[in-house]
Amino acid sequence: MVIRPYLQLMRLHQPTGLWLLMWPALLGLWVAHQEFYRSAPDPWLIGLIVVGALITRSLGCTLNDILDRDLDGHVARTRERPLPSGALSLRQALILAAALILAALTLLLWTNQLTAAVAALAAALIGLYPLAKRFLRAPQLVLAVTFSMGIPITYAIVLDWLNPVLWWLFAANAAWIMAYDTIYAMADAQDDASHGGIHSTALLFGRRTPSAIAVFQTLTIVLLVFYGIDNMLNLPYYLAVTSLYFLFVYQQRLIRGERPDPMRAFGSNAWGGAILFAGTVLNYVWFV
Repeated sequence: MVIRPYLQLMRLHQPTGLWLLMWPALLGLWVAHQEFYRSAPDPWLIGLIVVGALITRSLGCTLNDILDRDLDGHVARTRERPLPSGALSLRQALILAAALILAALTLLLWTNQLTAAVAALAAALIGLYPLAKRFLRAPQLVLAVTFSMGIPITYAIVLDWLNPVLWWLFAANAAWIMAYDTIYAMADAQDDASHGGIHSTALLFGRRTPSAIAVFQTLTIVLLVFYGIDNMLNLPYYLAVTSLYFLFVYQQRLIRGERPDPMRAFGSNAWGGAILFAGTVLNYVWFV
């Protein structure tokens, strides 16, 4: 089908990244709305966040592939993507990127000036990330900030100001991203090392990568606990955080040993986000 390469360019056939972007934003949306309005967010607002996450992730993947089109052909996992394989031309990819930017700008018409300002910063980071791997030894730092921008965006939409409590969740999500994107980078470490000029935290930490990931995962749990304390969240939330801890233990088993399975470990993070969001919703169903 003609449309299939476009869907592949946007990674719609690989939804894990979408869930990882969407769940923290929805969590922040739910807490902000409950704490300040004592009610669940309206369905249209939830839909706005979901559609925004879909467009943002699709745009990020498209821009990444445009900038990496000469590199992806040298990596086993990415050489069949639409641009290096020739399924799409550069012109077609640029048209898709322009359409996604227009769609994102259209969504901002339903928000406020603060949201637009935060979204503009997020857009700059989306464009920066694909370049970061060329000059920064830990490009995952840029992704950690970029993928966490949905949290201040949701607070800006709901409150029209950035309540300081959101930064606990922002920092927790950034630490989590450092963990799971380092796991993701483990799959490409050999190709990246042989190609030269491409950096990642998996290359930076080398043999210590699983231990470094464990540090980021521990930091994630600690920061989520502080977020819960600051928002006076209750048992269902902390049960979800505990479940996330055991998920991290499972991931450590997958990435260690003679036959590590980083992609399986990476994919499981989407379930962690869903569990954390579900625990947050149950927190207000049961205790508010």
